[in-house]
Amino acid sequence: MASPKDYRQALICRLIKSNNISDQKMLQKLLQANGVTAGQGTISRDLLELHITKERYASSGKPTYYSLPDERVQISEEMVRFIGTKGFRSLQISGNLSVIKTDPGYASCIACEIDALHSPVVLGTVAGHDTILIIHAENTPRPHIRKTLGEVIPELLEP
Repeated sequence: MASPKDYRQALICRLIKSNNISDQKMLQKLLQANGVTAGQGTISRDLLELHITKERYASSGKPTYYSLPDERVQISEEMVRFIGTKGFRSLQISGNLSVIKTDPGYASCIACEIDALHSPVVLGTVAGHDTILIIHAENTPRPHIRKTLGEVIPELLEP
C-alpha cells in the first residue's frame, strides 16, 4: 500500500492533470475535498519534488496553471490503483447507463479518470458529490463495461 506521502503526491498529480489549478490554496482545497489535509509548506515541497511548474502566458494576459512534467513524474501502477479506487463503493448497470456510488467527495475524481480513458464504450459521465452517472454505447455487453471501468477501478475485474 502507498505511504500517505505517495498517496498525496499521486493525488496532486491527478488533480493537476484534470483541473486548471492556479495556486496552492486552490490545490489545498481540492486535496481537502478528496480527504487529504496538507499545509502550504507540505504542498510546496510536494510540487518541488514532483517538478510541477506553472504554465506561463504572461504576454497573453491569460491565467497561469500548474502543469505536470510529462516524462519526469512517474507514478507506480500500485499508486494509480490505490488512488483510482479510493472512495469506490458500488457499481450498478442498467441498459446503457451505469451508476457508481462513492464515498462523499470522490465522485468527481473517479469520473475524471473514467473520462480520461477516452473509451468508445463510455459516451460521457456526470458526477455529483458521491454518485457518478455513466452513459455508455448502446448494446455494450456488461462484461465489456466492467472491463473498461476496471481500468480505473481494478476491483471490478476481480471475480
